[in-house]
Amino acid sequence: MSDSARVYADVFADIVATRKSSRAFKPEPVDQAVLDQVFHVSLRAPSNCNTQPWQAHVASGEAVAQLREEKDKRADLADIVHFHA
Repeated sequence: MSDSARVYADVFADIVATRKSSRAFKPEPVDQAVLDQVFHVSLRAPSNCNTQPWQAHVASGEAVAQLREEKDKRADLADIVHFHA
């Protein structure tokens, strides 16, 4: 492997090793300029054979409240099904 390829591989390995998932969110809305920048940059993300299979959805206000309520209902149902299984 060439030196430059090794550098890229090491950088990629570092990115993968230090990535994090967040499932706790602050109640403050994200500024629209930040969202615009995130989505603009994400347009350059690679995909297998340029299939670009991803979809993004942004929700706020009442839509978020409804999503939370539905999530809680499904979590309760999953607990019941798991308990009786």
